[in-house]
Amino acid sequence: MASREASRPSSPGRRDSGSAPSSPTKDGLDKVELSDLDASPPQLPIESDLMQLARLGELRAIQKLFDSGRYTARSTDEQGITALHWAAINGHHALCHFLVQSGADVNAKGGDAQATPVLWASKKFNLQVISLLLTNGADPLIRDDQGYNLLHSATLDGNVYQLILLLYQSDIPVDVQDAQGHTSLMWAAYKGFPACIDVLLRFGADVHATDDMGFTSLHWALVKGNYLCIQKLIEAGSDRFAKSKPTEGETEGDTPSMTASKMKSDRQWRKALLESGYDEHGCPQKFPIPMVHDRRLFFQRFFFLWPFALGGLQLHMLAYLNVWVSVPGVLIVGYGLQFAVQKLLRWAPSDMNSMHKTPFLAGVFAATLFWVAVRFIFKIFPNTLFSNFFLTVAFTTCMCLTTYFYTMTMTADPGFIPKGASRGQTKKTIDELVEHNAFNEAQFCTTCMIRKPLRSKHCRRCGRCVAREDHHCPWVDNCIAVNNHKHFILYILSMVAGIALLIRLFFAYLTILPAPTKPICTFLNPELCAEFEKDPLTLVTTAWASVQLTWTVMLVFVQFFQVARNLTTFESMRNTDQVGPILSAITTGTMSMDDAQVTGPAAGSSHKHAHRKKEGCLARWSKLLGIDTFLTIAFQGYNGAKDSRSPSRTPRRKQNPFSRGVVRNCQDFWCDGPVFGRKVGNEGLVGGERVDYGGLYDVPGGGARGWRGYEAVPALAEAGRPFAMLWKKQSSEEASKPNNASTSPPPPSRPGKQPWTNTSVALTVVVSVTASWAALRFYKRFLRRIPNISHLHPDALRTRSLYGYVTRVGDGDNFRFFHTPLGIFAGWGWLPSRRVQDLGKKELQDQTLHVRIAGVDAPECAHFGRPAQPYSAEALEWLKGTVEGRYVRVYPLRKDQYERVVGKVVSRWVRKDLGTAMIKTGCATVYEAKFGSEFAGLEEVYRKEEEKARAGGKGMWKAPGLVGRILGGKGEVRESPREYKNRMKAEDMAK
Repeated sequence: MASREASRPSSPGRRDSGSAPSSPTKDGLDKVELSDLDASPPQLPIESDLMQLARLGELRAIQKLFDSGRYTARSTDEQGITALHWAAINGHHALCHFLVQSGADVNAKGGDAQATPVLWASKKFNLQVISLLLTNGADPLIRDDQGYNLLHSATLDGNVYQLILLLYQSDIPVDVQDAQGHTSLMWAAYKGFPACIDVLLRFGADVHATDDMGFTSLHWALVKGNYLCIQKLIEAGSDRFAKSKPTEGETEGDTPSMTASKMKSDRQWRKALLESGYDEHGCPQKFPIPMVHDRRLFFQRFFFLWPFALGGLQLHMLAYLNVWVSVPGVLIVGYGLQFAVQKLLRWAPSDMNSMHKTPFLAGVFAATLFWVAVRFIFKIFPNTLFSNFFLTVAFTTCMCLTTYFYTMTMTADPGFIPKGASRGQTKKTIDELVEHNAFNEAQFCTTCMIRKPLRSKHCRRCGRCVAREDHHCPWVDNCIAVNNHKHFILYILSMVAGIALLIRLFFAYLTILPAPTKPICTFLNPELCAEFEKDPLTLVTTAWASVQLTWTVMLVFVQFFQVARNLTTFESMRNTDQVGPILSAITTGTMSMDDAQVTGPAAGSSHKHAHRKKEGCLARWSKLLGIDTFLTIAFQGYNGAKDSRSPSRTPRRKQNPFSRGVVRNCQDFWCDGPVFGRKVGNEGLVGGERVDYGGLYDVPGGGARGWRGYEAVPALAEAGRPFAMLWKKQSSEEASKPNNASTSPPPPSRPGKQPWTNTSVALTVVVSVTASWAALRFYKRFLRRIPNISHLHPDALRTRSLYGYVTRVGDGDNFRFFHTPLGIFAGWGWLPSRRVQDLGKKELQDQTLHVRIAGVDAPECAHFGRPAQPYSAEALEWLKGTVEGRYVRVYPLRKDQYERVVGKVVSRWVRKDLGTAMIKTGCATVYEAKFGSEFAGLEEVYRKEEEKARAGGKGMWKAPGLVGRILGGKGEVRESPREYKNRMKAEDMAK
């Protein structure tokens, strides 16, 4: 095989003449039949042209032609193309059904490629039409003039759903060959479609089959160089030493290794071999520990327990070694040991080939909890039990609850959905979905081969579809879903409370311990050094536990916020105009869309294969700790507010059909199962009604009532509704029931109190509702950005402050202000998406507040045809140099008649109130105008500073020099800005 081009399989649309084949996407069908769509207008009138009417899907007009006797369903044009061909490629399902019933030949060949109607339909992925034609006798094994049948065509386009539809037809062999002996598996390997390879292997595709050149599927995968395809074929048992037939001038054929070398895919080949358990030469690697029989179980236990030893070693080093030795030593030892341990992953199963795919992060938390418990039990508890009894008992309770709920979350069945019971049942499901145009990635999982219930998602880490999945959390090594979501929130709540109590308890513990006799200090002062040396290991352990508060507090905030809205993390991150359920997972702890396994493929055709850019270390840890998702959720209103101000866009209200209000949502969440003990059955509550999330295919009563039934599925897909509401077959009796969405029976009545009136449950609901309300209030008060004056609520006046960036100074006493809640802590100014300086002028105009500094009046600049007041340019330059391009804090007092915010301004640059600084430097006077002027309680201060400025000759009060006096200059400006305005107004009226 001399080159990539010479060894490529033949194109499906061009005859092979021994020359280098063309790309399979530029086949004859695309070049001829599809180009005919734009052919010159027909000579016949449109109402008499059968082919044009078939293209347009005009069923009634075609029926009239048939009734007139001018045409029949078998009529063809000069190329042998029938009306069924055009109806099939344009997806006119009803017309295709009519033509078939009228006697059209479903296997008629037409066009330059001599393709059948079902081959034409496959080019546009019209699954409904393909299913209809196959049901009515279309032969999927008929080839076009290039030797490609329907299965080859689907593989060449990479359409997984079309492949599944065809392979569930009992009369289609998976290893059928084309004219050159290529199987569909070879084409999928050459094109680089790992999803298609998965499906074909599941249906028994032969990895040892060879084409006319002796190439196997593994050879073709190496020609393309797609790593995933190579790895899947190696794991499926492909012959790693198979030789192709020798070409001209060669004595022997190529092995996969030789093919990789010629095709420049050596790196992918070696990596796939290593991660599949082979060395670089393709020979099996022997595991260095001979007594291990179950590698998966060994690696799960090893990486979970490894942080116990590593963390303990690093804590002891930080506590007992000199700081100049301990800090670099911890980094070096940690990195070195971790690097050595990672080398073991070469023997791990392929789905555990990196650290974040192992239980390592779950072990990090478990090790932290273990070492905190050890120090508490043996050191803190004996010293604080009697002196701080209630604090000690409270922390003990939180630690026990954290351990319990952590264990329950990690070991529980999160809500795995059972896979299909039989091939026949799966085929029936596929046929029903295709019939209603709902056979797509939002409704069907190609891995589990099941229909997806609403709010479910396939988790790549677990390899299962999960009912009402929130996210996959690496910190508990499990999915968080319908059965363990409540335990997860209780786990992080008890952990946050426990850390807060531990900090308080540790300081109480330090006061009890005696001071060391001779503390050895490095860079700490003697007092801090003495406190550190009282119990350095406990101090370091407590400090490490305290670090966890950073991301856990954000996690608690987002979880309560989502519970109040009855949303999952996946739905919150996908709450856009995309099709499918409403994306990482701050609630995970992986906060990563990829690591948390909350990102699905983009909606649309499954044949598209995207390539993601590799993330850096900082971005990965930002996602692991939840920072990116927290910011996304906290500021998700920013883009909405920006769009709402755009005149070219009409804001559309996004509804959550599962939400029943904050109180009802919280009650549904906390009362859907036991707090202590395992929850089974994938059941939950929606509006007080029990539903089975493992079989929920329609929204329960009370939500999105106008979007019920299978008739709405195409409209939903086009409109991008946040929840894909699937069809559901109902009998007349079922349709009359008030709630036919849930497949589970209603809960049996219980004697005595109802669940929501139980004291413990009621208390939990009250706490949850209160916390959710507080979280919403906190978000609205401190985290929601105020883009312009129309979004400034009257309640914010005199009660809160706004922190933001001054974008432009318009006059000596007002400026444009871009509100940036939380400042740099929210990423403003340093994250790419939070750089205010990158916004355009028009966008800044719509997204800024016009602020008027309260209590001061600067000299007027020239505008409205009036001359500038003396010292106006200097005052303007002073204000620009002080605040423009810098962050300030504004205390809004009121709105004026010019739609400006009148408020007190504090600048870090002048270290005090900006109005005081302006008057003190002589850049402004005290505001004297209308009744009710705002001074923020500083009027007396302003007047005293003005007197000092006048007496000291500051700014506008500065006496002129000798030349100025000779020319008649005055010692001070006698006219204030208010007097100047009155004079200009009088002159205008006089004119």
